[in-house]
Amino acid sequence: MAVLETLITTYGLVIVVGISAVVVGIVWLISHFATKPGGKVSVLWGLTTYDRRESNDTKPTSKSEVSEPKMISIVRSVFSEGVVDSSKHVLIARIDDSLLIDTETQRACNDIAVYRKGNPLNQLAIVSLTIDLQGVTVMPMVSLHLKRKRPGEILSALPQILGEVEFHNTGTVTPLGIQIMLRNMRPGERFRLQMLTDGLRATDFHLVQEPRLSAVELRVEKSEDWQP
Repeated sequence: MAVLETLITTYGLVIVVGISAVVVGIVWLISHFATKPGGKVSVLWGLTTYDRRESNDTKPTSKSEVSEPKMISIVRSVFSEGVVDSSKHVLIARIDDSLLIDTETQRACNDIAVYRKGNPLNQLAIVSLTIDLQGVTVMPMVSLHLKRKRPGEILSALPQILGEVEFHNTGTVTPLGIQIMLRNMRPGERFRLQMLTDGLRATDFHLVQEPRLSAVELRVEKSEDWQP
């Protein structure tokens, strides 16, 4: 008691009470975490006792349990990449051209000259569009638009069906180019459109799907060996 009275006289009652509370808190924390889950915690030499509960949030896991979800996700991603959607149709389009007359490069201008309505043609070329269908089912209908990317003239267009096929095709001239409709096309069948143009080459066209269908994927390839 003399020690307590000395501390109170020296530091004051508030400070002594605060220090005592901190010491009691530290002792309680040490006793709490030193006791295993489910054991009995004793604070201040048995003055206060209680049972420590097991934590529901923490669960001991082994290395195999930790790595198992990661491995499952990796396996699922690999198999999902390899699965081919049977309802998916892939249209492979190839645009190529063949230059017949080019007055700028003096190609064939000394041998032949072509006029249309009294005007000479400056760059006469044959541009061909070939479309192949890949898949496992019949494609009901698709609408493609072959658009010009710069000024030029399409003099004529001739659609061709290659081989013994049963699908139907229609073509419509638009201000930008030609609209192509393909119906009931089967995998392995092929469609070709040949155009006679003045001032337009294969790179001057852009093929798009309008409207765009999620079940049909359009892949466009261009020839790398255009004639100069």
